[in-house]
Amino acid sequence: MEEDEDDDDPLAAAARRAAEADGGGSAAAAAAATATLRELVARFAADSGLEFAPRPGRLHMGLPVYSFGGVSVVLQPHAGVGGGGSGGTGAAGGGGGGGTLLARRADGRWAAASLQELVEMAASRRAK
Repeated sequence: MEEDEDDDDPLAAAARRAAEADGGGSAAAAAAATATLRELVARFAADSGLEFAPRPGRLHMGLPVYSFGGVSVVLQPHAGVGGGGSGGTGAAGGGGGGGTLLARRADGRWAAASLQELVEMAASRRAK
């Protein structure tokens, strides 16, 4: 079943859920395929019961900083035309949604993180 394949890719699953929420038509599927990385991360956070919001006035490498369940993240777009591809660092495949998630780790350094890592980081902050 195709849905099982999406379980391995949280961004693909979020895009699928977005298309289903819009009625699942071909126009909705096309819109989900071109959803921005920010939109997909926001949907994944909401589906995980976490807040995803901008941190006003905060920048890292010239990019706006967001809070993902209390974890500081930036959405770094892929360089080059066409972007996309999928990878283990939270990259969104295809369309205009390609990029990498960078999270501020407990030691203060910024590093690539998957959506699942962000959920785990947010949970560990709540437990403290």
